Amino acid sequence: MKGIHIQVLLAVSYSLFLLCVAFILELTARRTHWRAKMYRHRGFRYIRHLDVWECPVGEHLLRRMTDEVRHLVRYRARAEKCNSCGLKVHCTDSNEGREVVHSTEDWMDTEVGRFHRGISLMLLALGVLITIVFWAHYHNALESMIFAFTLASLLVSAVGFARQFWKEAFAKRPTTSDRSALVSASPWSDAADGIGRRKPSV
Repeated sequence: MKGIHIQVLLAVSYSLFLLCVAFILELTARRTHWRAKMYRHRGFRYIRHLDVWECPVGEHLLRRMTDEVRHLVRYRARAEKCNSCGLKVHCTDSNEGREVVHSTEDWMDTEVGRFHRGISLMLLALGVLITIVFWAHYHNALESMIFAFTLASLLVSAVGFARQFWKEAFAKRPTTSDRSALVSASPWSDAADGIGRRKPSV
């Protein structure tokens, strides 16, 4: 059995490197998306088993409305509690209780998510192309086994990425104006202080 050409090792190593970069990009982008969502509610804590948000003074904001189309859920505190709270001036000027609008949007529901997924798919496609081109030139038994494993890894990953990408890319979405009317920021963020204090619409 013939040995492995150095070109084969380089090609396979680069293709697998592209595969690793694609996964790292996915993980990094997902984590960034999650942190951005949590930043909007800084100072508030979500209690999963009760399905409520807890404000900095311990008051619970109860679920009031769910919008499945826009992937948004509205939570509102009791008006009497908010109106008697010493932090009300820093939280909201609404007399109907502080409101939190939580997005249940998945990473792939967003334009940024689909953009990063597109980059990942291009990296995987490049890896597939490199593998096929070099396999056509170096194809003894051992090299073919290595190329087959590399190509299978790339294709399985690419199919999984592409399936969700195309599903989300052609999904029906609300307009930007519809979304902007419902998004709220945390009043505890200095950068979004003005938005957080705006009286929520019902």
